[in-house]
Amino acid sequence: MDKKINQAVIRIPCNLQEFFFYWVKFLKPLHNLTEREIQVAAELLLERYEISKTLEDPNFIDTVLLSPESKTKIREKVGITVQHFNCVYKRLKEVKIIVNNNQINKRFIPKLYPNENNFNLTLFFEFDICK
Repeated sequence: MDKKINQAVIRIPCNLQEFFFYWVKFLKPLHNLTEREIQVAAELLLERYEISKTLEDPNFIDTVLLSPESKTKIREKVGITVQHFNCVYKRLKEVKIIVNNNQINKRFIPKLYPNENNFNLTLFFEFDICK
């Protein structure tokens, strides 16, 4: 007997900034961030992606990304105060988006490749229908 597969494919048109926001939003069960915290995390990931176009070493990418200059750029882009940004940054550490002495947790970095115009995200929900 063939096993039936429940699946759905949904296309979500977006630009890169929206993609990273949606990405962090989809991962909300893993971090439970607020909307503003999601916005900051998305901007961090977008900036990381842009830096990765010119640098290859992941550690160096994170060093550049989490430098005071990059943090200021992201904070200004999101439009929050230094104090609020510092609170959000601390929260990103608490939920382990930022780990190991200021590196972005690889779990939260989507594998985007230059010159690609799409990203496939597969969610696998396994549940017990008897519960």
